[in-house]
Amino acid sequence: MEKGIITGIELEQTANLIKRKRYNRGINQETLARISDISRSKIARIESCNLKKISAEEIETILNALNAQETRY
Repeated sequence: MEKGIITGIELEQTANLIKRKRYNRGINQETLARISDISRSKIARIESCNLKKISAEEIETILNALNAQETRY
């Protein structure tokens, strides 16, 4: 596995975490895309595991955006 790249079961678990956190925050993919500066289509592909791999940096960016969203409520 390449350093800093998430694949396989790790990607599936991470996708489920992102989707669950987004639902719990009550935000849609478009809002998450805006606050994370990652395209809505990429977020949709991540959540549906329709990617072979993704960088850990992108996952960190999305999770940070979700965590920041949490502190706003």
